[in-house]
Amino acid sequence: MKYLVNFWKELITSGEKSISDIPDAIKNDVVNALIKSGYISENDIEYIRQTKIEEMSNACNQVIVSGIDVELSDGETHHFSLEIPDQLKISKLNDRAKSGNNELPYHADGETCKFYKPEDIVAINTAMENVIEFHVTYFNSLRDYIDSMTDIEVIQSVQYGLEIPVDYQSEVLKALYAQATEQN
Repeated sequence: MKYLVNFWKELITSGEKSISDIPDAIKNDVVNALIKSGYISENDIEYIRQTKIEEMSNACNQVIVSGIDVELSDGETHHFSLEIPDQLKISKLNDRAKSGNNELPYHADGETCKFYKPEDIVAINTAMENVIEFHVTYFNSLRDYIDSMTDIEVIQSVQYGLEIPVDYQSEVLKALYAQATEQN
């Protein structure tokens, strides 16, 4: 790992690559090495914030596209990926289900395409909308929280999923947290 961090540090300091090119898995380590070497200073804090926000945006997207598990009318739980084409297909199937169409072909991950009941498509769509709404709302509050930070090490320590202080939670995020608490 140390070799990889030094490799990327050299690419950045030589100008061959920019910080945004660093793979997310090692970005924090490389940026910390650049800070320790003096290549990045306190004057670069805005750049560090933006890099962290970009990293968190990518993490948010990854959580969404990794998909959802939904229990359907067959009593089984099925996994559905949520890449953009999947989101569009599920949304269109939901429209068809609500208009009375009963022939709704789709597939869960790793399963054969089959006809789904309208109520199953509605359940899949609802779960999809909920996960997207939560994570986009969470990310927006996280972005605001990161924008408020003034310490490079604190910024670098931010991980997707951390608890956002109430002062930085949007009203929508507070409402989503309250809904989740009521359901449990």
